Amino acid sequence: MANTFLSKAILIVKGPRLATGELQSELESRGANVVVADVEFAFSVLNHLHFDGAIIDGELQNEAFDLCTEFQALYVPYISVTGPHRLQKFASQARDVENALNRLVEVIPRHKDIDDLLLGGDPASIDSH
Repeated sequence: MANTFLSKAILIVKGPRLATGELQSELESRGANVVVADVEFAFSVLNHLHFDGAIIDGELQNEAFDLCTEFQALYVPYISVTGPHRLQKFASQARDVENALNRLVEVIPRHKDIDDLLLGGDPASIDSH
């Protein structure tokens, strides 16, 4: 998963408890470009930027419903998480950060054929669907 987030644009939608700083730091250490926003600002940035994935504070619940609909309309894969949260001890936060990133990896499509080509693969081997 070391290069999974390299050059990916990730939006973190903060709520009342999500430890956004920890998620942001870990994503950036893995090469992601991260924007942290509340729900209102998230709508604004979606009009101007493309995101490869998003993490939403699960505590937002109904407050983020329309935002999730917008993510779907724009084909932005997202996950909703309840951890890491600000009240956890460091070890629990670190575990929940890793769990959140593992879940995010599962929803972000990986363009293997394009990755292979960029890494020196044979253009004739790309399967056009």
